[in-house]
Amino acid sequence: MMNQELLMSPNRLVTFLQKPAAEFTKADIINYIQQNEIRMVNFMYPAADGRLKTLNFVINNASYLDAILTCGERVDGSSLFPFIEAGSSDLYVIPRFRTAFVDPFAEIPTLVMLCSFFNKDGEPLESSPEYTLHKACKAFTDVTGMEFQAMGELEYYVISEDDGLFPATDQRGYHESGPYAKFNDFRTQCMSYIAQTGGQIKYGHSEVGNFMLDGKVYEQNEIEFLPVNAENAAHIAADFLITLGDEFQGLLFAEKGADPIFVADRIIDEMFPVRIRIAIGFGGMATQIRREAAIGADGEAFYRARHGMNLLRKAENRGRAYSRILLDAGGTECSDCERNARRKELETGVNTVLLLLSALRRERTKRQNEAAAMYVRNAVTNAAQTQTELAKRLGITQSTFNISLSVSNAREYAEGLIAAEALLSELKTDGEHAENGDKECADKTVLT
Repeated sequence: MMNQELLMSPNRLVTFLQKPAAEFTKADIINYIQQNEIRMVNFMYPAADGRLKTLNFVINNASYLDAILTCGERVDGSSLFPFIEAGSSDLYVIPRFRTAFVDPFAEIPTLVMLCSFFNKDGEPLESSPEYTLHKACKAFTDVTGMEFQAMGELEYYVISEDDGLFPATDQRGYHESGPYAKFNDFRTQCMSYIAQTGGQIKYGHSEVGNFMLDGKVYEQNEIEFLPVNAENAAHIAADFLITLGDEFQGLLFAEKGADPIFVADRIIDEMFPVRIRIAIGFGGMATQIRREAAIGADGEAFYRARHGMNLLRKAENRGRAYSRILLDAGGTECSDCERNARRKELETGVNTVLLLLSALRRERTKRQNEAAAMYVRNAVTNAAQTQTELAKRLGITQSTFNISLSVSNAREYAEGLIAAEALLSELKTDGEHAENGDKECADKTVLT
């Protein structure tokens, strides 16, 4: 009997093979290609510039198809990543079968797969985007015992000449239907294409930001994705997420002793030298928290994290383009509310320290960052390992390790990080005063 759930999938391979994408094998890919007259195979992968690259293969015969699916193909790493020297630039791109989809735009029937990078020794390229994400997710799980989830959204404008019919109201287009929203059909067509490529869409709708300028209509639309495991999100919709920026989301319970600043700092270390923004929203939840299904989770913590992320984006637009952590604790300047005023003071103190720390770290080399990160983790966890032991783990002498600590300001950085977390701990004691939500979950203060 056919699995009805699989039959409803917009991914043609899922419906044909009657198995979820995560279970695709090389034999499955070959079978689909043979049975569906696929004539070309495309390997796709992101490079250092954030753009999606493509390698095209014409299917000559069965043995050639088997070879490229098994061994991938060699590429020039120095042309993809600036940190790879031309003399040792051989990389290999190996397809991830779970990412396979039929290209909905190709005139020639084409199967597409996303790829991972490997060096000439068959080891994952540690600085590649997908392996960097893997390390970040692993670090998050190791530190918190929780899973990183990711979601994203496509928000865009469609620009057209004003025809004078059914004009949209300025800044009033939220969830508008036709004829006032004129490009709903275009949005739904986009959603169909995205779903065919494996994108896990939550919903799409017209947005609020409509306006007119110089005889043209600017109609805002949004397509939002479902939250899924971060690595799976990258597998499923890497082209869209890489273009617009990945959004990783996690929840930490304040009352369980979560140290979100330490966690965020560890993630930045694991992703170095990739630039990453992390916004920490502190507040209550208005919905039940289900670890196995984050869909539908809502509350003050999410709103504040989003607000913090918007502030980071604005700062980056002003030229401050480096890894940053920012806290939004919901503090206000309200002079009549002592509690809110104190929250504002603590929030300002934490963010001042975090801004200074980001300045300390942004000039580090990879080697300096490795030494500094190891020293900082040792300091914040009270691991009590000696500098000799830490240097040995890095395969360097103690004197070289000490030089790296001095150049990277690692000792001062560790003190600042501990100070920021100490300020945040004052906010953790305020968790029972969650302002919104059902009684059952209002006492759960989280950091997202």
